Amino acid sequence: MPLRHTISEVQLQNGARGLLVDVPDMTVFSYDFGFRAGNNYVKNPKIQQTAHILEHLAFGANEKYDSAETFSQVFSQNGASSNATTWDTTVLYYGTSAAMEWDRILDLWQLSTTRPVFSETALATEKGNVREELEGQASNHGRVLWQQMHRASGGTSFLDSEKIATIDNVTLADIDEHYRRTHTLQNLRFIIAGDISAHKETICAKMESWQLPAGERFAVVPATIKKGELVHIHREEMPNVAFRLMMGLRRELSVHERDAMGALNHILNGTFHSRIYGKARTRGICYGTSSDTTSGKDGVSEWEFYGQVSQKNAVELMTLIVEQIREATAGKISEHELNEAKSFSLGSLQLRGQTVGSLSDEYSDDFSNDEPIVLIEDIPPLIEAVSVQMMTDLANEFVTAGLWTYGEIGTIERDQTEAHEQIVAQLFETR
Repeated sequence: MPLRHTISEVQLQNGARGLLVDVPDMTVFSYDFGFRAGNNYVKNPKIQQTAHILEHLAFGANEKYDSAETFSQVFSQNGASSNATTWDTTVLYYGTSAAMEWDRILDLWQLSTTRPVFSETALATEKGNVREELEGQASNHGRVLWQQMHRASGGTSFLDSEKIATIDNVTLADIDEHYRRTHTLQNLRFIIAGDISAHKETICAKMESWQLPAGERFAVVPATIKKGELVHIHREEMPNVAFRLMMGLRRELSVHERDAMGALNHILNGTFHSRIYGKARTRGICYGTSSDTTSGKDGVSEWEFYGQVSQKNAVELMTLIVEQIREATAGKISEHELNEAKSFSLGSLQLRGQTVGSLSDEYSDDFSNDEPIVLIEDIPPLIEAVSVQMMTDLANEFVTAGLWTYGEIGTIERDQTEAHEQIVAQLFETR
């Protein structure tokens, strides 16, 4: 079973909202502090990497400590860790500490988040680090393919090369403006997890003392999706081919629908006896292939199939993928397969939430998106309620929407990628 825990949402008088996850008898605390301050909220596309550079400046100099090195020594002296990440919507600061020093660490979070000191020297350093990070992603072939396909299907996120081109444009004034506009109490969502039952009042009092502007809660920027043109990227250094098929819907999936798609993806790609991955491995034509479904508050949901395959086996694998998606849209899924998928999901649920941090992660997406929290204990009935008809209807909805894009990257010529796309296109022809 997941660790025994209780959760409570708090609306502070200063405007911040938080989620406290009480996990009795644990010796670890977990901290998440998220702001809607990502790339979508930068004031000008010419300085698009402002949010990313600001994230890199986190845990640096502040009103009490004059450098990132000094602050790091103090923060980590008893094993505490801190990190940060930037997405299009969110800038997230997160970490852990021993329970014995939660109050000291929470004070340091407050100091670093509400009283940073930005300097030209630190800015120049982190511009260099951001450039190194993004240039290093050029060899992440799956990432390169996904970015190009996202753009082809109507997405507006920057490519890594476009991000790099904006780094030098960012000034210290830009960093300061973005920080002050986005790092506000109304725009903050925090999650603190650990054995906190005896400390809730103190935690809330500490969070009430965060001195940030009231600000506003920014809305999520709506996403767009369309039928995309073929994406072909030739990479001579890749001995095989990475492929991706993206299908989209212009709506958000419910929690129950996400469970249904999770079950269908398990049937198709989840095990060595699955319909696509299992059969491909049995035939010896593909070492790895996967599928998953994502759905966001931005109003777009996606069903994706991806993996790597050699050129000589690509036609057979694409034919298998199309064949099995067609089977799903025709409702040719047995009750036995459905029950296996449910059993797997229920068992996986028991394996989740085995650490303080994983419990925090369990609730972070819904909470940061201002969605109702679904307790772990309430998930089994949703899994049990998944039906073959529900999976069939959703698979048909994705296919009939016609919002799909296919792409490949590797040592492959465009005419070969076009031939593979033609196989995939059969899935979307009028039936």
